[in-house]
Amino acid sequence: MVLKQLSQRETIDWHYEKNKMDYRRDIYQLSLQREFQGALYLFENIWYGQRPIDAMGYQKAERRFDALNQMIP
Repeated sequence: MVLKQLSQRETIDWHYEKNKMDYRRDIYQLSLQREFQGALYLFENIWYGQRPIDAMGYQKAERRFDALNQMIP
């Protein structure tokens, strides 16, 4: 969802062969780039099961993604 929003607002140039570092380099606004990197870290650790998540952890991750979504120009 974040990649779609960033692409629609022309912050990144989406392409199926790009990886997370390519997208990070596409983002020129440093604060948005940092927030994207933090959300990406959470996503990878939760999605790939390296970090268990409970209700409190979910709420923290949700706030992080909400903050990122609000920063997208």
